[in-house]
Amino acid sequence: MSADAANKAVVRRLLNEVYNQGNLIVANDLVDPGHPDAGLGPGPDNFKNHARRLRSAFPDLHLTIADQLVDGDRVATRWTARGTHLGSYRGIAPTGEVVSWTGITVHRVAGGRIVETWHSPDRLGLLRALGKTELPEHPPVPHD
Repeated sequence: MSADAANKAVVRRLLNEVYNQGNLIVANDLVDPGHPDAGLGPGPDNFKNHARRLRSAFPDLHLTIADQLVDGDRVATRWTARGTHLGSYRGIAPTGEVVSWTGITVHRVAGGRIVETWHSPDRLGLLRALGKTELPEHPPVPHD
């Protein structure tokens, strides 16, 4: 297997097993302990806690990979997530609605493990799907 294919396989396994199947322990094998803390814990705990929160709000969560591109040690993945909103999500009470949202995530892989991640989900699209379309009012910005 080429290095590019191996790096893609690491990311695919993370998305399929940790997020789609809820097999959180797999993150220990796929994520480097030195992976920067993104607010949910360092290393594998970041991914386990993120997946746990998403799967708590959307128990039937399923991520579909639309595209994957590799550039050296970086794997860019364009994905669509879909799930039924049956638990609280960021303080939003369950709606029972099936929602979907998209995103792009770039993982840097070294030695068969994810060592860094840049994540860009369409959170506004998800909030709209959950019925949260009103934006807070702000005073007009003065023009100089």
